[in-house]
Amino acid sequence: MFPLKLALIIGAIVLGGAILLLCTYQYLVTSTGAYKEAIRLLHSSTEARALLGDDIKTSVPALGFVNASNGANFVVFSAPVAGSRGRAQLYGVANAVNGIWEFSLYPSMLTGSAI
Repeated sequence: MFPLKLALIIGAIVLGGAILLLCTYQYLVTSTGAYKEAIRLLHSSTEARALLGDDIKTSVPALGFVNASNGANFVVFSAPVAGSRGRAQLYGVANAVNGIWEFSLYPSMLTGSAI
């Protein structure tokens, strides 16, 4: 009985840690200026509205990598998006120097499908 309880406790700790890590990555990516700009570009894109529909929303997980050092930032991310007509994956790669973001890979929906 004791090993089962120990296994359940360890499993709960590992699961809790994984959820915390996922939430941290979600926050780090979605709080960047690059992510916010990519979402703004997505909502203003006629191609995105043609593929996804008018009511475009992001969902979780928005995952990626964020690095900030020496006044420069780098982010690469992937985020699921969906609208009334379809869903897609939004990808972006950007650098910021002194707070000005430049995309080296313009935010793009590399995959998409009709609902």
